Amino acid sequence: MRMLFSSTAGLGSLHPLIALAREAKAGGHEVAIATDEMQRSLIERLDFLFFAAGTNARSETLRRHPDIPIPPVDDRSMRQVRQLMFAGVLVELMLPGLLDACRSWLPDIVVRAHLALAPYIAAEELDIPHATIEEAAAGELTSHEAMFAEPLARWRRERGLSPDPDLASLRRYLWLVPFPPSLRHDEAPFGLTARRIQPLIFNESQASPAPGWLDALPAGRLVHVSLGTVAQRPELLRIIVDGLAGEPYTVVLATGTPAMAEALGTLSSNVIAVPFAPHSLLLPRCDAFITHAGAGGLITGIMTGLPMVFVPLFGDQPPNAMCAAKAGTGIVLETSTLTAKSVRDATRAVLTEARYRESVQRVKDEANALPDHEQAVRWLEYVAERRAVPPAAL
Repeated sequence: MRMLFSSTAGLGSLHPLIALAREAKAGGHEVAIATDEMQRSLIERLDFLFFAAGTNARSETLRRHPDIPIPPVDDRSMRQVRQLMFAGVLVELMLPGLLDACRSWLPDIVVRAHLALAPYIAAEELDIPHATIEEAAAGELTSHEAMFAEPLARWRRERGLSPDPDLASLRRYLWLVPFPPSLRHDEAPFGLTARRIQPLIFNESQASPAPGWLDALPAGRLVHVSLGTVAQRPELLRIIVDGLAGEPYTVVLATGTPAMAEALGTLSSNVIAVPFAPHSLLLPRCDAFITHAGAGGLITGIMTGLPMVFVPLFGDQPPNAMCAAKAGTGIVLETSTLTAKSVRDATRAVLTEARYRESVQRVKDEANALPDHEQAVRWLEYVAERRAVPPAAL
């Protein structure tokens, strides 16, 4: 069976898709991945067939809409970015490549990351069954999906598709949710096609071997700090490292870019700044994690058993952090009131109070009890073969 996986270029969207694509390939299926040209080397290094679908969506969005802040800075700008980029520019850039891939390769099913709308439109136009992978741990994306109704209505008209004002076709057959129930917001929808599965974790975007600094880390407790790969907020990282300066543990700070590292200036002797920290190698050695609560980092922290301090920035991060804190896995600090003292106190709390680590273990156990990835692939097979919603047990 041929399975075409498709995502935008963002690692938060692409990584879970790759994890499930690997499982499908291990199960004997032909697998291809269609995404931005900038990810070609990664996809081909992982030995997947690659189809180019779009390129440089961020630059094109900024060119067309120079007044829209990317990354967004508040809920209003987040809504604008999602409508203009994800339901506009990205669809325009990705759709031709996806249609070409589907017509030439003839997949039996299209599997898309939640914010990738072009693969959904291509599958609907060519009458290919499709499935969706949820990207937000708290279900925040589905809670605000109505924002896509107008642009998707235009796309469906342009492509000769029947109207779908309720967006029922977005998750017509299968909606995979790779997060435990404890992390989902009470108001987030969970439809009849939704199926929870174990977390989809992939942390191997870097082709190089493990950096030497990992082997040179001093003995004793470790705390990792990362605010993700999208937002560049040196002022927040500066507050965080000031709060952790001189504490009796080593801090591994992921800066992301040389400009970020330069903006931070001199750091305390207990802080090690690196451009990139591979979570699969670093987090198992850590005792706590300070994170922006992006879905990938959050669920990786939980599955590694780490109590966390959450500093959410925008988008799905605030509800992710809120739900994770409600589940007892860590402490939320708002950026508007962030101080060195609040960071220091919160980090001391998650390191020393057993209840945080115990709650993380409970949520981890909950996640491990969900259907595994082999079951997820069986559901995909069912959808491809029968064009119907799969039963919960196969």
